[in-house]
Amino acid sequence: MKSIAMSVALLITLTLAQSASAATIDVGALGDNSWVSTDTRINGVNATTPAEIAQRIDFTNVAGTGAVQLSSPTSNDKATIARVNTANGFGALDSLFTAEYRWYKDSPVGAPAPALKLGLKTSEYVGSPSGRIGEQDWDKVLIYEPYDNPNAGTTPVGTWVTQSIDADNGTWWMFSRESTTATGVINAPHNSLTLNEWFADGTWGNILQNSTIVQVQLGVGSGNADTIGYVDYLETSALDGGMRNDFVAPAAVPEPSSFLLLGLGAIGLAGYGWRRRQSKS
Repeated sequence: MKSIAMSVALLITLTLAQSASAATIDVGALGDNSWVSTDTRINGVNATTPAEIAQRIDFTNVAGTGAVQLSSPTSNDKATIARVNTANGFGALDSLFTAEYRWYKDSPVGAPAPALKLGLKTSEYVGSPSGRIGEQDWDKVLIYEPYDNPNAGTTPVGTWVTQSIDADNGTWWMFSRESTTATGVINAPHNSLTLNEWFADGTWGNILQNSTIVQVQLGVGSGNADTIGYVDYLETSALDGGMRNDFVAPAAVPEPSSFLLLGLGAIGLAGYGWRRRQSKS
């Protein structure tokens, strides 16, 4: 009896360990793995309530797979999800940075696809107030646009696209919110640079290289009307040791643990068998 119970307990432990050691982190709602809405807007106004945010961000199935939907119906709208760490950051931005994400677009061919953005706290950071949620966390943001990488101003519609990025592959433009050097849009789309090109730049290299990543964002807008995009997953060296954050459909409220019921049932059967053997002896 004791050996059977121990075997059942070991089986349950191994099953739980296998589940916990999966190479992905499921994100089925805002709040999961610390993903939040930041600077999401409805007609130019920050969305602050769950009902407002849900108009622009929705965890929805598309093309048979879980994904997060990001929508910008008008040029004044914006939808952004982010991981934020203002206290310690997600590490330094350097030549070892990598990222991969998979997106899908259900909007006109000329509309942008979901962009990857890095909010940076550089040596020029002051922390001046902002009317936009989350903007006060950073002074620079680098923006990776799929229509520049390598789609020459357009992005495909109705198909999944995987973007792989490192310091020499994938170009970024920058918005500088606070700076003694220059503010506004720097190296606008179609003039964007790889990370290593930014680091070698005589004006911005020393400012950007080894700056602290305080936000990792995925989003659409502003200035982009009629845009509906989806993100399936994101892997980046900046988050979770490179583990995949997999955007999935919201999980159903679980019933009592199936693992626990399995274990109790197995132990009960083992006990029943032991009692039968004892009664025959």
